Amino acid sequence: VDRDVAIKVVMPSFANRPEFIHSFESEVQRTARLQHVHIVSLFDYWRDPEGAFLVMRLLADSLRQEIKRDAPLPLERVVRIVDHVASALMAAHSQGIIHRDIKPGNILLDTEGNSYISDFGLAKVLSESDDGSSIVRATPAYLAPEQIMSETLTPQSDIYSLGIVLFEMLTGHRPFEGDLATEIIYQHLQKPVPSVRAYRSDLPVGLDVIIQRATQKEPGNRYE
Repeated sequence: VDRDVAIKVVMPSFANRPEFIHSFESEVQRTARLQHVHIVSLFDYWRDPEGAFLVMRLLADSLRQEIKRDAPLPLERVVRIVDHVASALMAAHSQGIIHRDIKPGNILLDTEGNSYISDFGLAKVLSESDDGSSIVRATPAYLAPEQIMSETLTPQSDIYSLGIVLFEMLTGHRPFEGDLATEIIYQHLQKPVPSVRAYRSDLPVGLDVIIQRATQKEPGNRYE
């Protein structure tokens, strides 16, 4: 149809594993039914011996790039992004779908500044076909404690990750940093998120209340 698109490629080392083959089509079909203005549209998909392929709307910018360029972001901009992302998560959670990988790189942007979540369903398929070392390979900066511990995930797992993203947008820093992945994982499990006002004294005190609740270690203590 003469349209520019993005094609996400899952390499054969993952795509040819029995667990991936078993769950790929069902998960992608399930998430493709998510129709929401702030979820990236999936146009087509397939899997063959060369890999798995997802064809989706092309969005050239991401929140990761915007943070690198402009952080800390103005409060009004942060509010707009959270409004878009949270509304998309609410739609997914109402259908029993958890993203599992909310991070700035999975929040894409159009030229009008609107935000869209990408990769719904893909994180679950990849985790189910993993060899157990995904946390080591992935950046653990946004993982909820229960995800680190391989416990049951709930919508509150996405809320935790969104709380971490909110902190980073407001400050230009991740709340938990270290030279080793194990250092960051320890902080997710044991340390509270620091105050955003330690980085920006101009921010409202209420933002700390919101972030602290979103990032509680116990999922039941977070927002529903």
